Amino acid sequence: MHTNLEIEYKTLVTQDQFKRLRDRFSVGKASKQINTYFDTPDRQLLAVKVACRIRITEHAIEATVKRKTVEGVLEYNVTLDQFDPTVFRTEAFQALFLSLGIHEDLIEVGQTETYRTIVHEPLGQLCFDENHYNGKTDYELEYETIGDPSAGYARFMEILAMENIPYVPSISKMQRATA
Repeated sequence: MHTNLEIEYKTLVTQDQFKRLRDRFSVGKASKQINTYFDTPDRQLLAVKVACRIRITEHAIEATVKRKTVEGVLEYNVTLDQFDPTVFRTEAFQALFLSLGIHEDLIEVGQTETYRTIVHEPLGQLCFDENHYNGKTDYELEYETIGDPSAGYARFMEILAMENIPYVPSISKMQRATA
């Protein structure tokens, strides 16, 4: 298992804002992600601000648990050979869940299909996400910072200003897909 501290800023936008801003950047073809989310039947992980998913992309399958911290989101990741929710019963993940007081097995609670285009910049990655879940579609811009979070935030605000898009922090895809 490897860990990563993720510091990102994200906001939901309209389809028109999404398209206009994408047109300003040299973006390639979107890649498809299937995110399957897990929690206990009574949503104990959500209550302690933890997200749990398995993501399938063209190139990889990864199990991730995300835990909010003061600095950002601490991610715990394991690469898989196939979609296998029993990965969350392994010793490493179980130790994490037990430290949070979670003793129940996890169940699937939702899924999103995301089409993501990434623009790599010196201060971070700008992600254009078109998300489909529960018969809905939404559009989200994410900026995952590299290095100084305040510089990454300033760059994200600069990008949004290009199309006069207000910054309204959005809730996670998991929360939207499982609401």
